Amino acid sequence: MMTENYQVSQELMELTEEKLEKIGQEHTRIGGINYFRENRVKNQMVWGNTIVGEIGGSAQESYKIRIDVTEEKIKSTCNCPYGGNYCKHAFALLYTWIRTQNTFKRLENIEFILSKKSSSELTTILLEMVKNDPHIIQELHIDEKYLYETSQEKGKRYEDFYRISSPSIQQTQELLEKLKKFHGMAVNYTNQGNHHDAAKVLQALILKGLEKYSEVDDSTGILSDFLEECIHFYSGCISMSLKTIEEKKDFFKQIFELYLNETHGFAHSMMELIAGNCTVHLEYQFVEELCKGRLVGTHEPAQVTEYDREKIVELLLELYQREGKDDKFVSLARQEIDSWRVCLRLCDKLESLNRIEEAVRYYKRALEEETGKYPKLLMQKKLAELYENHNQKEKALEIYISYFNERGDLEIYEKIKKLSSEAQTWENTRNTILISLGKAGKCHTLIDALLKEGDINSCIKLAMMPNQSTKDIAKVANAIKDIKSRESIALFKKLINYYIALKRREDYKFAAEYLKSVKDIYVQLDEKQVWEKYIKRLIKQNARKKVLVEEISPLA
Repeated sequence: MMTENYQVSQELMELTEEKLEKIGQEHTRIGGINYFRENRVKNQMVWGNTIVGEIGGSAQESYKIRIDVTEEKIKSTCNCPYGGNYCKHAFALLYTWIRTQNTFKRLENIEFILSKKSSSELTTILLEMVKNDPHIIQELHIDEKYLYETSQEKGKRYEDFYRISSPSIQQTQELLEKLKKFHGMAVNYTNQGNHHDAAKVLQALILKGLEKYSEVDDSTGILSDFLEECIHFYSGCISMSLKTIEEKKDFFKQIFELYLNETHGFAHSMMELIAGNCTVHLEYQFVEELCKGRLVGTHEPAQVTEYDREKIVELLLELYQREGKDDKFVSLARQEIDSWRVCLRLCDKLESLNRIEEAVRYYKRALEEETGKYPKLLMQKKLAELYENHNQKEKALEIYISYFNERGDLEIYEKIKKLSSEAQTWENTRNTILISLGKAGKCHTLIDALLKEGDINSCIKLAMMPNQSTKDIAKVANAIKDIKSRESIALFKKLINYYIALKRREDYKFAAEYLKSVKDIYVQLDEKQVWEKYIKRLIKQNARKKVLVEEISPLA
């Protein structure tokens, strides 16, 4: 059975607001933008070419939206009356994706988390889902005749099944306790100076741990941490016990195969185990030949998967790095430059060799060709750091600003402030950032930074912008109520009007909370009459909203 690829597609990552302007009606898009600004989209998730989400409808039932994005078209479905076309709910979901991708749960992450759960845990989860929605049974592809079996019939059919124990945390703990006994033996051997036998015990321990790893539940990470520590311990024992080149060769052959076959996340430790035990040129040369032989197919098996190739290249680069073979390192990395990880290592190496322009060229090429968002941002940040380290601060600043607009990283904000202050352009730079992030609705980090600096006026300016989240507005309003009371009142009133407009009891409660804050400020200003006039007018304007009046009348 082929597993679906849940990694977010290039088409979704490259979706822009300009593309949305080519579909649907303008008034529908505006309705979607308003829903986005009001944070109406809930339970949003993404996988492959697909995003889904929900928006509360006029009835109790939520509207469920699904968007599929391909090179050819953007297809939307929604269970609202207009769901056959591009409805405002679909646009709300699309704008939420484009502007705030970090609010979407990623199915690829859910898949990884579920893969770490035991079968008993997954069974419990599924049973709860079935209890809440019996229709889920149809999705489980169960032969219906088994659903009506008596206890006796089921007991006979499941007799063999129940003999097989399921993985669980308890099994993991039991395995860990057994492995720890061998670890204790290895410690005793090393205390006696017997590193040879300690290495043998640790090797057996590691092999058994890796063999059993896929059979147990290590969602806590305790077993993987223990095995990582054992591999490090084993490396030290090997360096003390293997004396001849032939012994080392046998060791390298065995661990090299283990390294290539490793699939549980221990590959880096295995690579360190091999490279860290190369101490003379003959040993480096032997491992290099092992790697190259596998790459060109002179060693069995001849076929090398892409994943194996990446691991072999990583090991070769590590060998060249440790032995100081810079020419070989650069030559190999150039051949494998399509890998963004290799590109990062190559550029770091070129920088250490003071070949700055060459490093810049490779970064720029990778940024043009790379499609993954995370690698692209990482290389963008590294290029900016390269420019900064080599006194090309204007170029560094430009890239840092672009990176910050995408990620909103407080550390990068500090770099931007430092570099632009040195260039005496901080005020203009900050204003540019304010405008850009305000339009994109990504001001959370910036507000935190400005509050930390005590730049209250800029915080107020940001909070007054139309696209701000209620959380950020409330944060600023509360922060300034003792020092900028009038502005704080204005922000709280903005929140009050927003929540009243939503026309739901739970939102009226929020409005009442913010009204209490406004009342407290007016009392502190000794303007009780102004407060009374405001609250009476508010009640009169919303007299038909009985639930709202019920919530806010006690404040009058």
